[in-house]
Amino acid sequence: MSGVREKKQRDVVLRPGIVIPVMGYLGSLGAAVGAVIVVAHPGPHNHSLDARWVGGQVLVTGAWLFYKFGSQRIVLSPDVMRVVSFIQVWNVRRGEVQETDLEDGLYALVIALTDGSTIDPFMFMIWGKAGLTRNAMSRKAISERITEWNAGALPDIASNGGPLAWRQIRLNLMLLLGPSAVVAVGAIALTAANIW
Repeated sequence: MSGVREKKQRDVVLRPGIVIPVMGYLGSLGAAVGAVIVVAHPGPHNHSLDARWVGGQVLVTGAWLFYKFGSQRIVLSPDVMRVVSFIQVWNVRRGEVQETDLEDGLYALVIALTDGSTIDPFMFMIWGKAGLTRNAMSRKAISERITEWNAGALPDIASNGGPLAWRQIRLNLMLLLGPSAVVAVGAIALTAANIW
């Protein structure tokens, strides 16, 4: 057995600064705690099943939306870049990024592919220039990392001719349906037991 260990390259996760993830995760936690409070003790005159269930469901949906907002990221793996945005995920093969552009308009970072298509990640969407620097939300640093990652691609002599980028819808339904079921069961059980 050789003393040489094979080094596995890990994925690099790039997040849009600190504020968006923190806001998303804290908002999600706050909405989840609010859902527990509304289901367990909805208020003095709101002990009906409707008040518990609807109030809890609204807050669970809010927690899910905050989570999706905070968990946006770009993942650079050895072969594929995954741009995980609010409602969709783009997968781009290494070597297929033509350039990244830092725009001053609606999107702060645009990823242009060699086939002419572009990716405009929602996580960098801003309006106006009110005090924003060129590296707001780490977009300059992320742009440079994407360019470095793409430049390290080996020439693909036997290309399979597949699409340069493919999209998937990002629903995260299990993260919504699981807590929704817990809210429903809790609301029904507490109302049937006439607790509070």
